[in-house]
Amino acid sequence: MSHALFVVSEEGYWAEECIEPLTTLEDAGVEVTVVTPSGSPPVVDDRSLDPEDVGEEAADRFRDIHESHPVLRDPEPIAAVEAADYDAVVFPGGHGTVWDITQDRHARQLLLDTVAGDEGVALVVCHSRSSSVRSSSGSSGRPNSRTSTRSSPPPPWGSTSRPRSRS
Repeated sequence: MSHALFVVSEEGYWAEECIEPLTTLEDAGVEVTVVTPSGSPPVVDDRSLDPEDVGEEAADRFRDIHESHPVLRDPEPIAAVEAADYDAVVFPGGHGTVWDITQDRHARQLLLDTVAGDEGVALVVCHSRSSSVRSSSGSSGRPNSRTSTRSSPPPPWGSTSRPRSRS
C-alpha cells in the first residue's frame, strides 16, 4: 500500500487544497498520515468555507470532513516523522502555512529530505510554496527543490511517469 504524508497548518489551511487531495488519495487506497508543527489538530481557514465562494454543498462537505476526519483530528508532530517512510509528501496551502509551516525547521527539512533524491515526490500547493523558498541548500540560498508546471492533470497515483522539471 502507498503512504502519503500531509503537512498541515495549525494556523489556517485552505479546505479545498487539503481535503480534495486527502480524500482523493484515500479513495484510491493510499494510506494518509497528517502532521502539524506541534501535533495539535489543524485549523481550517474560514474563508475557504465561504458558501458564496465555494458553493453550499462544497462548504458543508469540507466543514464535515474537517470536523470529523480521524487523521485531521489526531495528527502527529512534524518532528516525529521521516520523509523516507512515505511515498509522497503533501504541503496543502492556506494563509496559515506562511506563519507556521514555513517557519518550522522540521517542515523545511522534511521537504528537503523528500526532494533530495530522484524518487521523492512532494506536492507543494499555493502558499505552502514559500516553504520551498525557505528550504535552501548551503550558503547559496537557492531553493533545493525542483519545480514543474503542468498543462494537464497529473498521472494516476503510482504511475511511473514524472513531470518534466525546470531548473
